[in-house]
Amino acid sequence: MTGSEVHDDAEKHRGRDTVKNPKPKGDKSSTRDPMTSLERRVSRMEVKLAEDISVIEDLGANFTQVESDFQGMNARLSSLEIGNDGLREELVALINNTINTSLNNAIEVVKEHVQAELVGVKEEIADLKSEVTLVKRAMANGPAIAQPTLTMEIPRPKSFQGSRNARELENFLWSLEQYSEASGIRDENTKVKTAPLYLSDVAMLWWRRTLGDINKGACVMESWDDFKREIKKQFYPENVEFEARSRLRRLAHEGEIRGYVKEFSELLLEIPDYTDKEAMFTFLDGLQPWAKLELQRRGVQSLAEAMAIAESLVEYHEPEERAEFGGNGGGRDYDRDTRRRGRPDQGGSHKVEKPLTCFLCDGPHRVRDCPRKHKLSAMKAVLAECSSSEEEAEETPRVEPHVAKMGCMKRLSAIKRAEEPLQPEQHDQCFVEAKLNQRKTKALVDTGASCNLLDVGEAQRLGITYEKKQRGWMKATNSRATRTHGVTRQVPLKLGGWTGVADFEVVSLDDYQVIIGMEFMVREKAFPIPYANRFCINGGARSVPMTREQLESNKRCLTRQEQREVATMVEAETHSKTRWRRTRRRSAQHRGAMRDEDVSSSTCQEKQGKATMIEKAGHSKT
Repeated sequence: MTGSEVHDDAEKHRGRDTVKNPKPKGDKSSTRDPMTSLERRVSRMEVKLAEDISVIEDLGANFTQVESDFQGMNARLSSLEIGNDGLREELVALINNTINTSLNNAIEVVKEHVQAELVGVKEEIADLKSEVTLVKRAMANGPAIAQPTLTMEIPRPKSFQGSRNARELENFLWSLEQYSEASGIRDENTKVKTAPLYLSDVAMLWWRRTLGDINKGACVMESWDDFKREIKKQFYPENVEFEARSRLRRLAHEGEIRGYVKEFSELLLEIPDYTDKEAMFTFLDGLQPWAKLELQRRGVQSLAEAMAIAESLVEYHEPEERAEFGGNGGGRDYDRDTRRRGRPDQGGSHKVEKPLTCFLCDGPHRVRDCPRKHKLSAMKAVLAECSSSEEEAEETPRVEPHVAKMGCMKRLSAIKRAEEPLQPEQHDQCFVEAKLNQRKTKALVDTGASCNLLDVGEAQRLGITYEKKQRGWMKATNSRATRTHGVTRQVPLKLGGWTGVADFEVVSLDDYQVIIGMEFMVREKAFPIPYANRFCINGGARSVPMTREQLESNKRCLTRQEQREVATMVEAETHSKTRWRRTRRRSAQHRGAMRDEDVSSSTCQEKQGKATMIEKAGHSKT
């Protein structure tokens, strides 16, 4: 149904509705108004419906057009698919054609190359045939004169006996490899078969057992690496590198420097990953201070250079003591350490015994038979009388002083000096130039002093203050303990190129102003080298020149003989006091005899003064 038909029907109905209907008689106007409004609304709906119908008709036409367009597109797509299939077939054909062409070209090139090689081989074969023909003719004509050729004899490696030594095993395997290389043996199977020929003793037993395992199939050994792995598994000790590092760390230069270099090189070969820088540091650290100082002075940069310079150093040693042997065969020097024990000398030589010597008078007798021992007993009595005189002065009557004096003088005269006294030994002292508190001074290097000492006058001259509250005691050899003046701490000290601080005990010194003792040497790792006149600090890193000077003093040092006599007299004084008191208490009669020989207090003071002078003479040595 179209829009026109709907419009016609609406007109028909509308005309039919306009026919006047019979109205009720009662109310005419109320019935006409609703009908009029209804007609209007129906008319508008008809118009609207007609418009919608026209729009729907337009949409149907458009849809038909779209459908026709879609069918056209489907037709074009079908044609494109047909063309794509043809294009794919053409592309595949083109690729196949290209590949076939390339293969044909490559085959042609290979053919040409093979033909050229064949031509060359044929020519070489022809040349060889001609040479063989010439050789046959020469052999048929007669033997040719052989030209002598030089052949080098290759030394065979030493046999390996099976010792569990890493160095010997490595050397054995390396020598086998070098021998095979020189002999022209390249096949590893041949190497494995040749190596057992150089095994002996325990190593040969191991190879026999291993060969049995190979025949049974329990062990496979087809290459040279397999042989090295199996023999190292059996004879190479474990932890070789660890033990070598431990020995290398403990290695020190104690004997000859050549032996130290040799042992260091052998240990270094057992440590493959040891760097050259670390090895050079370890080598220098194990040397003695003088050798290390010399190498550092020359500025070595590598381990090989350090070893070469170390082996070129000259070592100086003190001569060893030798014992003289004499006899019918003539006297000769012979080292004590190399004497043959249990067998007499063939020349009839015998050892000359050292004669007996008394340490009191150097006479040819023992100490118990020394005549000087009896003379010293007189001195004991004198010291005993002097010590007990003051206690018995009030009880004993006075006697003539000259009588007691003469008796004491006789006893004192019993002590005499040796006929040929020993000359006092001249000892040089070691001094270094120092700066204390920025002022120059001279310091004595004394290994016998336990601490650093500074003279009180020198401290005032250098402007060094010290603490008087920290006073202590100082005890020197063969002398009484004395009080110190104080302590000065953190004093600026400069020795050559070394600069630092040190603590000093301020004391009264007679012969020296500054003494550097063991306290400084231990703290700064310092030590003197008298024969080189050097004072090394920081373990030898720095060295200070030393001067050797002799002590100029008016004090005379006692000889060894006098020191022994004085020591004996001092020791006798203590024993005589005890012995005298016991004797005095034991017998009153003996006490009376003592009173007769007693001396006056003035005479005793004189005797005591003489004994004190003798004692001080023994203490006068610095």
